[in-house]
Amino acid sequence: MMDLEIADYERTVKSLHEAVAERDAKIQSLHEEIQCKEQQCVSLQKLHGIFLLVFDIHLFQVALLQYPIYRTVAEVHVPKK
Repeated sequence: MMDLEIADYERTVKSLHEAVAERDAKIQSLHEEIQCKEQQCVSLQKLHGIFLLVFDIHLFQVALLQYPIYRTVAEVHVPKK
């Protein structure tokens, strides 16, 4: 009878150890996933900054291209004395 109780206790302890090991593995996996997502976030923030800079450069280029047109239009509409 005592041997059955000890065997049951050992099975319970083994089961609990397996559950703890699974939980620890899941926690480790989630930590790794968090680190990966944080790196992706940093990369996306850098990329966003680059896109904003490129957009500003394009806006400036468009303004430079439009300036001679606006100047010409203004000169045409200036009344001559």
